[in-house]
Amino acid sequence: MPTFPTYHGRLPACLNPLNPYHYLLLAYWIFMRPTALKCYLYQADPRAYRAADEGVAALRIFWQIRAYRHLWLMLPLLALGLSLPLVLLVSWLQGTPVAWAGLARGVAWGVAAGVAAGVAAGVAAGVAFGVVGGVAFGVTFGVTGDVAVGVSLGVSVGVVAGVLVGVLASVVEGVVEGVAVGVTFGVAVGVAVGVSLGVSLGVVGGVAFGVVGGVAVAIGALRLPFYPVHLIPALLSPWTRRHPLAWDELTVLPLPFSRRFLLRQLAQNEAAGLRLLAQVARNPFQGYVAQVVLYRYLHAQADPLHAYYRLLRDPSLDEYVYAPLTGFHWQRYLALRQLLCAELDQRWLKSSNDSNRWVYRLSRWLRERRVTPLTRYAGMLEALLAAQQELEAGEEPFDLRRYQEIYGGLAAYPGGTELGAAYGLMARCLACGTLAEVGEAAKERIATPRISTASPLSHNAGGEGHPEAAKERIATPRISTASPLSHNVGEG
Repeated sequence: MPTFPTYHGRLPACLNPLNPYHYLLLAYWIFMRPTALKCYLYQADPRAYRAADEGVAALRIFWQIRAYRHLWLMLPLLALGLSLPLVLLVSWLQGTPVAWAGLARGVAWGVAAGVAAGVAAGVAAGVAFGVVGGVAFGVTFGVTGDVAVGVSLGVSVGVVAGVLVGVLASVVEGVVEGVAVGVTFGVAVGVAVGVSLGVSLGVVGGVAFGVVGGVAVAIGALRLPFYPVHLIPALLSPWTRRHPLAWDELTVLPLPFSRRFLLRQLAQNEAAGLRLLAQVARNPFQGYVAQVVLYRYLHAQADPLHAYYRLLRDPSLDEYVYAPLTGFHWQRYLALRQLLCAELDQRWLKSSNDSNRWVYRLSRWLRERRVTPLTRYAGMLEALLAAQQELEAGEEPFDLRRYQEIYGGLAAYPGGTELGAAYGLMARCLACGTLAEVGEAAKERIATPRISTASPLSHNAGGEGHPEAAKERIATPRISTASPLSHNVGEG
């Protein structure tokens, strides 16, 4: 099972409701780095983090933990601080006074309702629901008069609503779901507003206002308001060596110099660069950037195969692609290692939900589509990783020989001939049905490969995969349990 993601920035042990900077930090986590919010909650108490499946009853557990309790106490003030500028803007555009009592009451109700509704999807979701609910209710009850008085006002409210809905869905299910839900919500809002205003403004006026409002919500869901803030640092990144990809994990639209920035990070510090590349790969909208960079970096090496193994051995790739929130997530989410193998093989992988597929198709023309022996081998490793649980349990017969063409093609790289021969010997041993057949297969002497057949998948440097060890494992005809995912052939 994968491990919980690690946040490599600074995380306070406990947020302080009296520290203004912590409010800015919490807002940043919610709107740009949801993984940081989840890591903060997980580090505070891993058992309580997983208690979210208990639903509303988990609130009692959360309140007993200081880091969680402070977080709940900060939500009303954060929601008030985020909703107040919008309330003031709307009131100024309408020329009406602010309903201060309504604003306070709306924020309180919104936070309470949001936390109660969201905690069933995980404690981080409860935080996001609380803030979004507080802002939405605060604006609703804090503005007096008729909100729908003009196109400019409708656009402002619609954009903010799109951002809030997109962020909410992104925290729970990922950035793709955030955009999909936000756009769908925008269409629904446009239709509803158009119908409701059709009577008072006429059919044409109602439809026009509804379309404008719906488009505004969709614009917010696509995070267009953040794009100018990201574009300038991205354009300056060749000189400043800072890029928005490093600090906003929900970026939707392409940014200039993204690939150059990642390649430079890998060249300067491979371990840190790989962590950044994995962070970018977690975002399906930026997955093409990670795929192109990984392909170009590996194929620029004098020894691409060895470089690929070196990257795959990194323990950070044991982490979940997305930080899990619910029991379903803990069981179904995949590890980063499997995702990167599939990316290099130019294949879409269902890492969370089916919504990612359409993003992959839209970005396919931006990806590196050349096929090499290394990309095919990456696909073979991903297939073995996908079948690992079945192989270890002996549930499915395993025939490594079907990959003969792939591992045979590794001869194009230094050390690839020996690695291919080791896989070939392993395939023959796995195909044996008796101890005598294993003994015959084990008589063949092969050169010890410089690269272990197992190390990128299981970090196992031992010699359990030697043919003599294979004899001990032939207890049943289902020899499929001895797989290249957990044993090493050539070091015995």
